[in-house]
Amino acid sequence: MNIQMTAQIIQLILAPVVMISACGILLSGLVGRYTSSSSQLRMMTHERLELLREEKDMSHFKQERLWQLDTQLPKLLRHHAALHAAILALYWSIAIFVISMFAIALAASTNTAWLATGALLLFLVGTGTVLIGITLTAIDFRTTHHLIQYEVQRACDFGK
Repeated sequence: MNIQMTAQIIQLILAPVVMISACGILLSGLVGRYTSSSSQLRMMTHERLELLREEKDMSHFKQERLWQLDTQLPKLLRHHAALHAAILALYWSIAIFVISMFAIALAASTNTAWLATGALLLFLVGTGTVLIGITLTAIDFRTTHHLIQYEVQRACDFGK
């Protein structure tokens, strides 16, 4: 193997590296959202339990807040699950891209056509997995919008 062939193999291997970097950028934002969502779920669950503990002294305001929590918590849990699935999809895509890097290197060094085809398929599967993660993230954004819209609307309508 000469220097020119080695340079070409390295260039081929860099395409998955770019995809891994893109997944890393997406993951950093999603993990922050996931952490925030987890904290919000815990806080709202704690608030609900506190309201139930004070049930004998339940004002109209507390009843309304309990109603909001009972409505929002299942939706927020689904939101949290969608974030979890998106994060897992992106982690899987990183793993697939790393495997495809090895497959590209092996196919290039052995000059085997079926290995080259396999490396391409791995790369495409990794890209498809990224698409799944992005789709789940888009669903998460829509869900978040509806949750905020619901809470604001209920707060604006309260007491009318």
